Amino acid sequence: MDRIPDIYKIVENLKEMNKVYILGMSIVFFLTLTVIFFLILITKRTLTIIHQRQISKLSKNNTLIIEQVLFSENPLSSRLVSIFLKRKIARKSLMEELLYLRKNLNGDLARRLTTFYMSSGLINDTLKKIHSSSWHIRCKGLKELGDMRMDEFAELAHMLIQNKNRFIRDEAVLCYIRLSGFDGLKFLNNYKYDISDWQQANLIHVLQAIETIPPLPIGLWLNSDNQSVRLFALRLIAHFRQCDNTLSLGLLLGNPRATIRIATLKAIGALQLFDYFPLLQEMHSTEKSLWVQAEIGKTLKIFGHEETSPSRESEETNENCKIIPLNGKMEDHGSNVETPDLTLKIKVK
Repeated sequence: MDRIPDIYKIVENLKEMNKVYILGMSIVFFLTLTVIFFLILITKRTLTIIHQRQISKLSKNNTLIIEQVLFSENPLSSRLVSIFLKRKIARKSLMEELLYLRKNLNGDLARRLTTFYMSSGLINDTLKKIHSSSWHIRCKGLKELGDMRMDEFAELAHMLIQNKNRFIRDEAVLCYIRLSGFDGLKFLNNYKYDISDWQQANLIHVLQAIETIPPLPIGLWLNSDNQSVRLFALRLIAHFRQCDNTLSLGLLLGNPRATIRIATLKAIGALQLFDYFPLLQEMHSTEKSLWVQAEIGKTLKIFGHEETSPSRESEETNENCKIIPLNGKMEDHGSNVETPDLTLKIKVK
């Protein structure tokens, strides 16, 4: 019986020792984590400093190279360029400088920059990105191609316009328009994907930088089965005052989509087509959508009066476009829609 208390003491001592062991191991564990954490911070900080020094050195070299390319009549030695661009970080740094400068240069300086981009082999890096298996790298390559205005590679971008990946597709469209201008809009003829509002705004922004606007097949796009193509065509009419070969805007005022009706009203207002005034007055009282009704009110104000008749000033600003009644049919999503008095066609004098 005397041995039982001894066993209890032994068990209690073991419990105390176990507590001390666990406490000691916990302290060692947290100290180890702390040391590792500080080592990671120090290593990261050291690598950042080294990287910044490399970038600073590369930036100076980039400046010397670009000054030589843009302002010197003596071409750079291809051997020196190949030595400098041997490292990936050097090519990446110089590429960023070229992209930044190309956006702000025109004429002979832009030509020199593009020539160097080709001769230095940086174009090969861009092409490798476009053929990468990662979608984000392909998008980056397309953006570089467009920003550098490499017109001879327009067809390469055109090949990716119908890509299944939305991001590649959108970047390819932007690149193609940058390289081909208004001629690149031919992709709309058989485009089957949706064009987002953001993408449409980007395309219009790119096109606004082009001085000469050729005749556009707006009528073909207004009759497209793709509603986003129709919407974009209407926005092109409004932004670039396209009244040549325009199909019936009156029919589109009856489109079931409010966004199409609003874009049609903006186009009518932009072109100052005051012959639509009676129709808009009637629509103002029957339109169910508050957004469309508000846009009708804005268009009527553009004509010079909100609810009565257009002003003489509106008639004078509309001298280049004439509206004539036309009875006929227009295909809308595969069905023939009767277009009596609502169908109006723009005709240039």
